Order: sequence, then C-alpha cells, then structure tokens
Amino acid sequence: MNPPTLSLLPGLLSSLYPYAGSHHQGLSNHLPMVLHARAALGADADTLQACLQAGLPRLAPLHDDMRPIGHWQEGVGDPDAEAALRRYLAAQPDSWPQAMHAVLAQPLGGSFHGVIRLAYALRAGVHDETVAALAYGLACARSQPVLAGTAPPCATLDALYQRLAGWQPLASRYGLIAEDIVDVLQQLHASGQLPAHWPPEPAAQARWRAARLYLATRDFDVLHLLTGWQAALSVARALGLAEVPVATARQLQAATLALWLRCGQPALPPPCEPAALMPLQPLPGDHDCKLLFSVLQLAALDDDARWLGLAASLQGQ
Repeated sequence: MNPPTLSLLPGLLSSLYPYAGSHHQGLSNHLPMVLHARAALGADADTLQACLQAGLPRLAPLHDDMRPIGHWQEGVGDPDAEAALRRYLAAQPDSWPQAMHAVLAQPLGGSFHGVIRLAYALRAGVHDETVAALAYGLACARSQPVLAGTAPPCATLDALYQRLAGWQPLASRYGLIAEDIVDVLQQLHASGQLPAHWPPEPAAQARWRAARLYLATRDFDVLHLLTGWQAALSVARALGLAEVPVATARQLQAATLALWLRCGQPALPPPCEPAALMPLQPLPGDHDCKLLFSVLQLAALDDDARWLGLAASLQGQ
C-alpha cells in the first residue's frame, strides 16, 4: 500500500503539530490516523485536503505549561504534561524504545488510542508525528486496575465463553454498559462469576476472535478493538518483538470478553475464507477506513490471507 499520495503525508501531518492528542472532553484526535489510512488506501490529494480542513475545527490547541521534565516517566498519566513530553522526546530519541514499551503495556489503562496513533506514526516514519504520538500515549497511560477474584480458572477461553453464555442474566445486566470495559470485568470478578486468571490463548487466535465478534455485531467499540490489536502488533514489531507482550494480549483478550458480554453474547461466526487482494477504495466513514487499513496490515503482519477475506467483506458491506 504505497500510492503516490503517501508522499503528501509529512506535509499534512505538520499542520497538526500545534494540536493536542485529544479534544472535547478527552476524545482522541483521530485526524493524523485518518489522513494516513486514506492516503495508504489511495485517496487523491483533494480528498486528503478536504479531510484535513473538515477535521481541523474539532481539534484543541496543545497547551504548554513550560514545565521542566527530566525523564519521560515524570509525565506518564498526566494529560497536562503532553507538551513537556513532546519536548523531552524530541530531544531524546534514544528514550523512544523504553517509552514505546510503556505505552504498549497499558492499552486498557488509557493509552489505547495512543498505541494506535503510535503505530501509524511509526509506519509513516515522520519524526515529529512519532514524538506527538508517543507523548500522547504516555500522557494517557495509567496503571491497569488489578482484576482480583477467587474463582478457579477455566481450562480454556472457549470454556469460559461457553460458561458465561449459559448465564442469560448477564446479557441484560451488562447490555447498557457502553464504554468501561474494566468496570465490567471488575464487577464480574467481584461477583465470583469470572476466573481470577485468564486462560491462555495464542495472540493470533485472539485477534481473530475480536474480528469474529465484529462480524457478529458490527459494534463500534469492537471496531476499535480490532484496530487496537493491529496497532499493538505493529508497535511490537517495531520494537523487534515477534508478538505483542503477554500482558498486552491479556488486556485485549479481556476487552473482547467484556464487549462480547455487552453485545449480548452473540454466536461468533468462523474466520473469513482467504481472498486475493482486491483494488482498494477508501471507505466513506473515517473509522471504517481505519478498520480496512488495519485489516490489510494484519494480513501482512500475520501472514494470513484470511484477513484479506475480511477486507473483501468490509469493501462489500
């Protein structure tokens, strides 16, 4: 995916540097990611400029309180430290790998969109955008709440899904919970209905479980989960890892379970059949466009043509 308009990306991204990583009560600034996905999928220059101009009014300027910062760890979990983190990271590129590990470690601890933006920035190879993405991820990251519980673990994740699927009250009890995945899981642990330890599952299989949940529901939060899986794997590969860290995989696995509960415990269809790569066209919606980009990236990262089958279904939906 290297169409000519990718060469326009550094200039487009440079116009976004004065803006913060989030806006309007914490909503993530998706514009750098959307521009990248559309350019990679073949959007022309006029479309990219129109996308940029439409998105700029929603953004919030980056506030810099000019605080001194001696190490990136001083700004972790502090949204007001984003500008200070940018200054530090711009001057200390040798600190990036350690900081990237920190962002990757806590997707459910607030750095979820930070991981996604970081993956896009690393692929674009634009220094200032990587700095901005990494600073945003660090500023959002917080320690993942411990999910405590006393119930014995299930033998497999499938056994856990089957166990919970038989408890119909869960569908109505959690059907109205929209966003707080950790809260859902903590309540289930406290009630003794969820095992204290997640059963093991290969990360590639866990990614497909998230994809199957999206196929079953077309749920907006599951869409984000799928793009998050791709981003986490992209960042891991950039760090020289073959796979996402176990702690990251378990958090995303837990998110899949919580969203499956919230969506009413639907039956999950099988993975898609392999398909040949089709001519690409950006999808109308920004998030749909990012999803298509993520699925195509997963086809390469996992070396699994079934992801191309999912891409074909997204193009035809």
